[in-house]
Amino acid sequence: MEPYSPGEDTFLLADMVNRYPAKISLEIGVGRGLITTILAKMSEYVVGVDISVDATKETGRVLATLELLQNVDLLIADGATPFTPETFDLVVFNPPYLPSEEIVDRSVDGGTGGISVPIQWFTASLVVVKKAGKVLMVLSTSSKLEDAISLFLKTCNVRIVARRRLFFEELVALEITKRC
Repeated sequence: MEPYSPGEDTFLLADMVNRYPAKISLEIGVGRGLITTILAKMSEYVVGVDISVDATKETGRVLATLELLQNVDLLIADGATPFTPETFDLVVFNPPYLPSEEIVDRSVDGGTGGISVPIQWFTASLVVVKKAGKVLMVLSTSSKLEDAISLFLKTCNVRIVARRRLFFEELVALEITKRC
């Protein structure tokens, strides 16, 4: 499976990640390593996961070239489910969010309404993020954005921290924190 190449959604998330220094960070879906690289420069320890062996290899090559591998572990995994509860200060992801009847391309197909996969990643992230931690994610108005935010608001605080308008959609960066 070809690693997800950075696009406007990844660049929006990259702009946001720079504002959230964290001691221990997790990126779900490392793609070609842009976000993992930023996290490696800011965090004491970073875990990056992806379902694609090629993506983790590519990210590893990028980090090695920049001499940033010393504080990063890269794993083949589907989301945050392999991790111990309340491990991370920051969980970051740019999930597949395009509406699809079935998941054919796991890098872009978000399932029903484009929010099935983002909701799965969000739910697993809430388990592994610390009580005072944050989850950062990107969604699109091409998905059922309002439905996803309504669901997130049932258990968390949600802030829209950035927007980027494209000619066919608007990308939205969300900061999500647990309610204590």
